[in-house]
Amino acid sequence: MFLIGFLDDAINIYPFMKLSGQFLALSVYHFVSEMLGYNVSLFIDILVVLWIIFLSNATNIIDGLDGLAGGVCASESLCLGIIALLLGNKDIMICSFFLLGAIIGFLPRNFPSAKIFMGDCGALFLGFTLSVLSARLMIESKSTLCVLAILLIFRIPIYDTNLSIFRRLLKRQNPFKADKNHFHHYLLRHGFTKECASLALVTISLFFGLLGVVVGLI
Repeated sequence: MFLIGFLDDAINIYPFMKLSGQFLALSVYHFVSEMLGYNVSLFIDILVVLWIIFLSNATNIIDGLDGLAGGVCASESLCLGIIALLLGNKDIMICSFFLLGAIIGFLPRNFPSAKIFMGDCGALFLGFTLSVLSARLMIESKSTLCVLAILLIFRIPIYDTNLSIFRRLLKRQNPFKADKNHFHHYLLRHGFTKECASLALVTISLFFGLLGVVVGLI
């Protein structure tokens, strides 16, 4: 997934090629899962594929301001790790907190004015990793409340991406064509600085993430 993002950053590959590469990454994940004995029904398999593809690209879509995608992913990693801890899933907890540590190390140089940029390679990698961890947690927990908690944790990329797709479809536009009507664009048009817009959306993401943790405690 990182390599697909890297190629897109370097030479701007076609969307079909990008999506094909993502499915290739998914096939590797599926093969490893089968090798480790993680067998699920075909229906669950399809849902997992859709979830991973959607969240990977949704994370990439919200990467429109310095520090925004990284900050949102940090809040998601934190809350995902807490829920995994509460559910006694040590593997996902450790992976989530390791990912959080990596993002925290990256953010000081990515926050406005950034010295290092995430690019598609970073955003797709983070989205893919978080989607795989969250999918595995939902499957292993076998809890409807856990699914609800996960949806709350990832509310910002889910809502922003779905709203963008529906808005473009209503205007009879290509749903995958980029525009300037995402959450951070609205904030910028209403007087927010880039720093304040990023902080506001990260704070909202953290709020919903902690709300998801509370749901996970029920």
